[in-house]
Amino acid sequence: MEIYIAKNKTQMGPYDIGQVTQMLQSGIMEKHDLYWHEGMLDWAPVATLLKDHSPPTEQSKTLQIPPPAPQVATFHPNTPIQGGSEPLATWSLVLGLLGLLCLGMLAGIPAIVCGHLALSNINRNPVLQGRGSATAGLILGYLGTIFWILFGIALYRK
Repeated sequence: MEIYIAKNKTQMGPYDIGQVTQMLQSGIMEKHDLYWHEGMLDWAPVATLLKDHSPPTEQSKTLQIPPPAPQVATFHPNTPIQGGSEPLATWSLVLGLLGLLCLGMLAGIPAIVCGHLALSNINRNPVLQGRGSATAGLILGYLGTIFWILFGIALYRK
């Protein structure tokens, strides 16, 4: 079984159960880090993986509980982990709109900076979401800055 690990919004793997156990014991991984393997619908804490794959106790051997029915999952390990949106992407979009509509370069230039930083963070950490917002913020930031510069030049010439 190939197990994928998500730690600090970074995906690692695939690993086998022995490697995951060793990383947990050595402190590379913590019980609250997330894992996924084929057949799972969503990411889950590593602590549940170890509980599910621990050696059976005498009590669990006598209970004879049937295993749950397998679930067919369309989930893929590269699916973003919940809550992985890049905040700078949202800031870029908001500032880009403000720059285009009313604040000009005061919001347009920060929109451009935030957009480039957001795209850089998203490229470094593919689990993060927000590429569309960052790109839209960049475009709006550039358009707003250029528009207000041209508007200022036109006013100055009159």
